[in-house]
Amino acid sequence: MKSGILSLVFVCLVLLTPVKDFHSNYGVKCVPQKIRDSLNMVDNNDSPFLNNVEADYISYIFNLDTLNNCLKQKKVLFLTGAVGTNLVTKEKYFLLEKKRLSYDMPPTPAILYYFNPLESRRTNCDVVIVFETKNIPSRQNVYRTLSRKAKHLP
Repeated sequence: MKSGILSLVFVCLVLLTPVKDFHSNYGVKCVPQKIRDSLNMVDNNDSPFLNNVEADYISYIFNLDTLNNCLKQKKVLFLTGAVGTNLVTKEKYFLLEKKRLSYDMPPTPAILYYFNPLESRRTNCDVVIVFETKNIPSRQNVYRTLSRKAKHLP
């Protein structure tokens, strides 16, 4: 009985942890030329881990404090589609960003969700970026979607 109550309390604590989500809101004029140039020079790959340039770009777009929210070598997954359930590669996201920047368009509207250590193990990623959706999925829906797909993730 005690173990059941303790596990219920643990699950509640995990689900009620403070939500860390960030919305992108910067226009192209705010992206420094140095970051734009370095993003255009980087070849994207299928690795779900961010390199330095990609991490700097995302940190700037989402206005993240780079000391406390270092994304370098974090496993990041990207979701898109009408309800944000279609998994796409990092390469597709950054090709879209490069194209938008080349036409002087603002960065793609997106939302970034951090996962706690338990959620990271269950979803096989540290951070999720949801972009180009008609309806922004809640953090719980993103977690549920990735938990189901975790066996098939890189």
